[in-house]
Amino acid sequence: MLAIGTERLGRSAAGLALVLGGKIHVDAAGSISLEDITTPDAADLVRHHDAPEVDLSLGWGAGRTAHAMMDLSDGLVRDGGRLAAASQVRIDLDRAALAPDAEALAALADDLGEDPWAWVLHGAEEHAMLAAFAPGEVPTGFRSIGRLHEAGDGPAVTLDGTPIPGEGFDHFA
Repeated sequence: MLAIGTERLGRSAAGLALVLGGKIHVDAAGSISLEDITTPDAADLVRHHDAPEVDLSLGWGAGRTAHAMMDLSDGLVRDGGRLAAASQVRIDLDRAALAPDAEALAALADDLGEDPWAWVLHGAEEHAMLAAFAPGEVPTGFRSIGRLHEAGDGPAVTLDGTPIPGEGFDHFA
């Protein structure tokens, strides 16, 4: 099973979209005000992007039973592809498992004219542990988001068996 050590994906990308879209203002005291944004927790997304609260203890604790694990920093598709290549597997992400992540960001995405699925699948700087566990052995602190299969032809990462357009964040682009 592929699992992630965070309750929601896409939050950092959503916060960055607010910053890049010029929709926030930060005063000298660090208070965030939003322009033309009705999503109640939008300022929290900016804070999460700027200074995430990371629980990397999952890697030292429950994550010790993982067969493979890495920090998710370049997006689920790009880093998932790296994990798949290193482990010689294919990853099939579960749309139903990731749907709550996209749904939680849908109102803000609508305000910004963005796709919340792009934030969930390609958003960078998640600062969460992405790990592979044996079926039925996903520990507390992680949640299942996909399945692992033998490597073969085709894309290394799919969503319910369908190729995913885009590659994710590239620090070197």
